[in-house]
Amino acid sequence: MVHLLPERWAERKSSIIIIKNIERELMHFQLKMQSLCRSIILVMIKKWQLTFENLERVIILAWN
Repeated sequence: MVHLLPERWAERKSSIIIIKNIERELMHFQLKMQSLCRSIILVMIKKWQLTFENLERVIILAWN
């Protein structure tokens, strides 16, 4: 095991906290994007009377 000097340990601890905060923010962003995509798909189905087959084509085109 590597022994760190106290000041290096503090740097490492703060780096871990920063990484955990970034991970949490990314997960939150991912959930928001999933919710947004769901809403967009529902609007597309309602407004444009898309069938699921057509919706699948739209998603494939958008993905590529």
